[in-house]
Amino acid sequence: MGLKPGGSVTNSGEGRFRWRAHTKNPWFLLSDIERKLVRGWYFIEVRIRCNKGRGTAKFYFDHGPGFREDSSVTLPFTNG
Repeated sequence: MGLKPGGSVTNSGEGRFRWRAHTKNPWFLLSDIERKLVRGWYFIEVRIRCNKGRGTAKFYFDHGPGFREDSSVTLPFTNG
């Protein structure tokens, strides 16, 4: 499974999974999934640090017609 950065995201140089966003709309694409994900529960761990101390992360799911707002999930976060 691979994590491909987009939306003006670059590696921060501080480690393999440390990224820096250069715009207000950074994104990542999860790629090279060996098997199709089936309906059910999944655990995703994300660690985010931002200047404001809090924000929201939005996950988009492509169920065939592409990435759409009606198949997204918004998760609030705080630094920590």
